[in-house]
Amino acid sequence: PDWDKVLKLCRRAAARIPEMRFIGWDVAFTPEGPVLVEGNGLPGNCGIQSRCWVNEGISYGIWPMIKPYLKTGKK
Repeated sequence: PDWDKVLKLCRRAAARIPEMRFIGWDVAFTPEGPVLVEGNGLPGNCGIQSRCWVNEGISYGIWPMIKPYLKTGKK
């Protein structure tokens, strides 16, 4: 609901630490508006939305559960 405020907040915070080129911000929504919880230098950009945690013969996380429902070309 406060997406514009969230973007402004995160951009302001990121400008304070220019040496970090990539930050994953955790934002909480409060009755007074969004607040920063923390900024992560290793924000887990290889989450469950991607397959980068999957190596040949090794499965991590929820991959074994979702694999049967996807057409990946791999067995």
